[in-house]
Amino acid sequence: AWNTIPPQRPELLSAYLGKLTRRFALRRLREKLAQKRGGGVLPEPFEEMENALPADLGMERVLEALELSELLDTFLASLSKLDRRLFVCRYWYFDTIQEIAERFGCSEGKVKMRLKRTRDKLADHLKREGYAI
Repeated sequence: AWNTIPPQRPELLSAYLGKLTRRFALRRLREKLAQKRGGGVLPEPFEEMENALPADLGMERVLEALELSELLDTFLASLSKLDRRLFVCRYWYFDTIQEIAERFGCSEGKVKMRLKRTRDKLADHLKREGYAI
């Protein structure tokens, strides 16, 4: 982490370290699932979010990514506590539907439906804010 800190000081060190940790974990996941190891398929959460998030985000659009991050924060804050926790478990921690259902004491069908509705709400929210999907 020390060697990757940019010339300017990060506003929130904890957020910066969380971002580094997540990138490291995703890199390890990609390595684990590499074609030569028989995988090559990204986890379901990526596939599920495919239709909710803009496809044209890239490193050259850092400012828009920051704006998108703020929109996601606003969106998550507007959700009920349960929906927010389900969403974060699935799309941040990559928990399986079964793990989430067990953790929250509900059926897998209920978890799937709430996540689907939340993704639909997210897509609508982003469309209203001008993000093409």
